[in-house]
Amino acid sequence: MDSSQASIRCPISVFEEQEKEIQKLTKCINATRDIAEKERCTKMMLEELGVLLSCEAYNKKDENCVSCRRVSTLRKRGAEVALKGIQLARKLKR
Repeated sequence: MDSSQASIRCPISVFEEQEKEIQKLTKCINATRDIAEKERCTKMMLEELGVLLSCEAYNKKDENCVSCRRVSTLRKRGAEVALKGIQLARKLKR
């Protein structure tokens, strides 16, 4: 996570680990022009986000947990929309 952004302090350090992978996958998605690679990276991102969204340590009274859930939900929605666009582009290329 960029130091200029607010940070989420995960009580069990799951967010930090997943964030590293999500950032790598975001770079992969943005860097490649290959539709299959974009699709692969987007699906992997959805898996990483699933880890955060299914966290068994979630505590609705902890602002870090609430922020993590909110950010992860928004990212998941964005990734799902991107995946639909990628899949549509794949169909149009045929």
